[in-house]
Amino acid sequence: MHVPNKEDLLDDKARMASVKAAVSSWSTMNNNIAVFESVPSSYLKVADAVIAAVHPNVHKVFAEVADSEEGKAVSVRGQDTHANSGTENACRTFVAGAVQMLDHIVSGATTNAIVMGRPPGHHAFQKPSGFCIINNAVAAAHYARLLKFQRIAIVDFDLHFGDGTCAHTKGNPDFLYISVHAQGISPVTDQPIYPSTPAAVMQVKGPRGSGVLNLVLEPDFGDDEFFSPPMRSKIAARLKAFEPDLIIVSAGFDAYTLDPCRQTTVAEEGGVSPEAFEDVTRFLVGQAQRLCNGRLLSLLEGGYHTNVLSPGASGLCRCLYRHLQGLCAQPGRDE
Repeated sequence: MHVPNKEDLLDDKARMASVKAAVSSWSTMNNNIAVFESVPSSYLKVADAVIAAVHPNVHKVFAEVADSEEGKAVSVRGQDTHANSGTENACRTFVAGAVQMLDHIVSGATTNAIVMGRPPGHHAFQKPSGFCIINNAVAAAHYARLLKFQRIAIVDFDLHFGDGTCAHTKGNPDFLYISVHAQGISPVTDQPIYPSTPAAVMQVKGPRGSGVLNLVLEPDFGDDEFFSPPMRSKIAARLKAFEPDLIIVSAGFDAYTLDPCRQTTVAEEGGVSPEAFEDVTRFLVGQAQRLCNGRLLSLLEGGYHTNVLSPGASGLCRCLYRHLQGLCAQPGRDE
């Protein structure tokens, strides 16, 4: 298992207990969906090739921690990015899940799907960074290109800017990266919100709508500002100009009001409600239906409000439940 527990790390095994609680609760109420808890070995082999293409040197990281004591977290980049002997398999399984779901989408077995695993990915450059080892969204996009999806949009609503995803895609005219995230000085820590990349620097306008669209939120944002009508108009216009064949969603839930990673306002002030995540998901599903026959793949990024004693009561569980609702709902009036 990838880094089961470490007192000063937010990305621990309790997150997956919250994920399982959300899936269990939601699938009980919706018996017309398919839930896969494991990945066939054939997909793991494909994932190995995809990972090698996107991160050609990551095998060195895995080799570095291969002999680590079971459960012991080893720093592979600064104080916030750790791995252990279980990390390679966790990364392979996450990417393999994305590969499997893309095969289901391209075959017509489903129009959209979600893969929930850890570690997250959107801060991973060629090297690990910010909790992330493999950039799962970019790996999924790479495989999608092999399936002949020519134009791929990645929409990221994690609290933090996906600097790794941006770096991987910004120069490619077949990609559009859209990020809605907080920027500025945190009133809690009095430090720049990670990763503190200047938004103006990372705006890229490529041909036919490709490039990078950054939509920045103030640290004290809440439901009203998160994917506000003006933001939705900009996103819809850019997606329409780009004409994607597939939308990949980097679904981060660390903007949730009580998430310990938020640290952008005093606890219980600001932040995003579970209901708002459902609303945003409906909007994105609507865009996919309008532009690419509904083809959308969601991948879990951040979200760290867990509850060891009662995973179903955690913020991550509640936000994921609403996200699942949005993925399977018909688009509403604003979408």
